[in-house]
Amino acid sequence: DEGAEIRINETVVDGVRYVPLASYVEVEAPVNVTVRYIAYYEGVVRDIFGMPNPIAAVVLCNESFPTDPAGRVYANVETTGLCAPTVSAWPLSPYTIAGLAAIASAVAAASRRRLKR
Repeated sequence: DEGAEIRINETVVDGVRYVPLASYVEVEAPVNVTVRYIAYYEGVVRDIFGMPNPIAAVVLCNESFPTDPAGRVYANVETTGLCAPTVSAWPLSPYTIAGLAAIASAVAAASRRRLKR
């Protein structure tokens, strides 16, 4: 009906929170309305061993968002439709690689000590 208000609610789909830029639309006549949202996504990107990956990125609605040193990502983008986050990352984080290198170095040092005896 003319003068009616259509409420536009916040919603969450596939871990992405959609907050409308306008909370309602007032109807004055028959009309098609495109609702604009801010899509928010928060998460932590981890490697195959569960370590945070600080060199990963998450793409949300065709925009890329880098992770911080703890592997966390905070993405927000204006959109008129749904968009799923996709992760771009190596399977091993630099932290895992550094840990494996430290273990390999310790093993090599222990082996050298054994050989000298």
